[in-house]
Amino acid sequence: MDATQKSLLLVKRCVVGLGILNACLWAGSTSYLAFSGPGSSHSNDITNAFHVPGVDQPVLLQTENSVHYSMPQEFEPEWYQLQTPDNPDGIVHLPDGRRGMVGMLHSLHCLNRVRRSVVVPATDPDPRAHVEHCFTYLRSVILCAADTTLEPLQDEPDGSVGSGWRMDQTVGVTYTCRNWSAVYDEVTKNHAAWYPS
Repeated sequence: MDATQKSLLLVKRCVVGLGILNACLWAGSTSYLAFSGPGSSHSNDITNAFHVPGVDQPVLLQTENSVHYSMPQEFEPEWYQLQTPDNPDGIVHLPDGRRGMVGMLHSLHCLNRVRRSVVVPATDPDPRAHVEHCFTYLRSVILCAADTTLEPLQDEPDGSVGSGWRMDQTVGVTYTCRNWSAVYDEVTKNHAAWYPS
């Protein structure tokens, strides 16, 4: 494996790792939206959070090496399906006219944007600014989640301690997550109420 292939493999595993983390990002935290619209100063308004019935029902996620959601461009349809197809930005409407983007879907958008910056030629007028935003955003939500799931370490083959971490060691780790299906369902229901077909 040459240096380019090793770099792409590392980036792929980082993106997959971020995806796993994103699935668990909101474990134990409050749902929130960044609001816009009448009476909004474009700030977070936690008191009017978008509540999702069933989101706090625990879901177990066991990590695995998957053939899905890989880096190459041919996986674009799978990445697109992670967002809500009829509402790819994950925007919801509140009864008072304000709108907001659901954090989980914003995270998935950013994860895909970082992936695309590696494998797809730039289509944005300023792709670096978008990717920089996404790195900052993902860093923030990862820190917000403060996931404390322990991941196994392994000594070097000669028995020495070494760095103790290899990418394949997170395979099989089980995370307790919030119910992301409930978020998809509620966002889809909200969109259908505002834009009936």
